[in-house]
Amino acid sequence: ILLSRWPGLGKTISRATKHIAESNQLLEIFAEKDFVLVQGKNPETLSIKELQKLSALKQKNILRYWIDKQGFLMPNEKHLKHVINDVLNAGQDSIPCVSWGDAEIRRHQDDIFVMQPLTPVDINLRLKWNYQERLPLPFNLGSLQANLCLGQGIDPCLLSGELEVRFRQGGETCRLSGRTGTHTLKKLLQEWNVPSWERDRIPLLYYQYNLVAIVGYAVCADFVVSEGQEGLVIS
Repeated sequence: ILLSRWPGLGKTISRATKHIAESNQLLEIFAEKDFVLVQGKNPETLSIKELQKLSALKQKNILRYWIDKQGFLMPNEKHLKHVINDVLNAGQDSIPCVSWGDAEIRRHQDDIFVMQPLTPVDINLRLKWNYQERLPLPFNLGSLQANLCLGQGIDPCLLSGELEVRFRQGGETCRLSGRTGTHTLKKLLQEWNVPSWERDRIPLLYYQYNLVAIVGYAVCADFVVSEGQEGLVIS
């Protein structure tokens, strides 16, 4: 019916499609150049400070390029506006999150991250672990494994029973080797620059109600293996 009314419609659509494809190629070329200027502390993040120097059109173009480059579905215009208004322009101490489909964008200090939606963590959960075998973790956190390593990790001689895996509830403290005094876990995580959404997802190892290790970050001083002895390194 359309062709009977406009015989040249097929050529017009073909020409318009070609122009759109060429425009998209140009947008990608511009995005590649701008992307180098706005990369964050690592290749997978973007710097908010650098993004804010660009126009809204360039911000959108770079965000689309970056999200696609990370392998996620493209957000619609509404979600893209939320990223710019609610994430890029949020306060330094805020914890914004914009979600769509299989992705979400979060902010930590000057960097923005795109990732799969996080599974909520039950901070009251406790898991017994004999550390002889790999321990599967819930909440899509992977698993824990202990390996012997000379002069590193937890002193196994101090353990005569199972370890217990817990998650942060607030008020935890740990004394680190080589440092005076005891530090709250909250302060340590801030010092280690751990993104806010990861802090409640870090497994904490306990032995008889004592905090032994913050997995991936530190072993508390009372449980550190002596030099020259084999310790348990948790990965």
